[in-house]
Amino acid sequence: MKTMDQAVPGMLTQARESLEGACRALDDAVMALPNARGDDVMATPGLVALLLRVVVARREVSQLELGELAPKTALKN
Repeated sequence: MKTMDQAVPGMLTQARESLEGACRALDDAVMALPNARGDDVMATPGLVALLLRVVVARREVSQLELGELAPKTALKN
């Protein structure tokens, strides 16, 4: 069985990878938006979902870095 100390580094790595992927997806979506000065751009449901994905991933990374997020049960090998 893995202890909490062994589980968190793996969780943090996974959370950082998730954040990186979410940020890349958001960057790609923003780069695809029209770039005309003075034009209003409405956030689509897909763009809002990407924004929320980044926020959730960032929050998880922060909590893991601060040691505030822990698995509810011990992990098996």
